[in-house]
Amino acid sequence: MRGLRSVVWILLALACQACNGLATYSLDRARDLSDVVDVRYGTGLGLGLYVQATPSIPLGAGLGASSESYSRQWFGRKSVEMRDGLFAHAIFMGVEGKGAGSDWTTGSLDMLGLRLNPGSIYSKEWRGTEAWFQSPAGDPPQLDRFRFGATVFLPGVNGGIFLNLGEVVDFLTGLVGFDLMRDDGIPKFR
Repeated sequence: MRGLRSVVWILLALACQACNGLATYSLDRARDLSDVVDVRYGTGLGLGLYVQATPSIPLGAGLGASSESYSRQWFGRKSVEMRDGLFAHAIFMGVEGKGAGSDWTTGSLDMLGLRLNPGSIYSKEWRGTEAWFQSPAGDPPQLDRFRFGATVFLPGVNGGIFLNLGEVVDFLTGLVGFDLMRDDGIPKFR
């Protein structure tokens, strides 16, 4: 009987390790699921609407003009802040993001509906890197740029919501144990 108790205690001790692994797995999948919806919010003066679709060819269209004194945009697990930005669109032509003389990390130039992200020309990474997750700014990985959504610019505020297709794929591959975005174990950026 004493030997049976010892075996039971050993099995329980080993099971506790599995519970820890299950808890970590569950937390990572919950974080991956929360990454699927990206939001954007900020302040500025103006009126406008911008719709973005980037499944394979980045497309966008908008109408209106607004200053963006402050804006925070989420790309999956991490957010990027922007100050002194500009939104100006006439249907298929326009700019959105940093003003002249600044970098274009979160900005874009639209010509005939085709969305060009000058910052992404220099980004060779298609998945998250340690530098991306640890720095307060930076160029989002290519995988985090595959999203559908819209941003509304109103007097005093702006806000948007996006379905991030790259993060949907990261969530699905995470279910079978593959961390496509390399973000497991990393909390939401603060």
